[in-house]
Amino acid sequence: MQKTVIILSVLALLTVGCYGQTLIIKSDTLVIHKTFHDKNGNNNLEIKVVNPCGENKYDGWINYITVSLHNKNYSDTLIYNNSNYEMSLINLVESNLALKSISGKQAVFIPFAYCGNVDDDKQITCIVLYDHKTHIYRINLRGIEFQNYKIVDDLNEKLKDLPKKLKKKLINHINSQYETILGFEW
Repeated sequence: MQKTVIILSVLALLTVGCYGQTLIIKSDTLVIHKTFHDKNGNNNLEIKVVNPCGENKYDGWINYITVSLHNKNYSDTLIYNNSNYEMSLINLVESNLALKSISGKQAVFIPFAYCGNVDDDKQITCIVLYDHKTHIYRINLRGIEFQNYKIVDDLNEKLKDLPKKLKKKLINHINSQYETILGFEW
């Protein structure tokens, strides 16, 4: 059984000390909570995207995603900083998240794209949580005149450090979902 809660809020985000002054930047935050059960018992997953893509919002002052997974035997938090926030923001859509069962454990796939400048070269980033490990992959795509994007990376090579069953499920997920993950609203 899994439970999902999505919260979108506005909060004071960043405090920067500069010559004794404090700068407060207000930003949207997308928060997704999921709970699921596997061999490790009950798992709580929280994903936050600070300053995500939005209507007419493609760049900003800061942009990152935090992913926290907690169960009775394990707890970890990942912070992934989008270093290109002046040009693009993280575009995470809750319906693109996936839980895949592998040997009684759940693998969590968190794929997202970036909104921003229109380009024939795009990337999808996928955060993978499985068996107390976190993996991050950037997958390159190429389009022609801003459409018909295709994966240009050799996924077998790019994902070679993953266990065989996990790699197969992730490749199938990416191949079947990358157009949805990219989104074509821009």
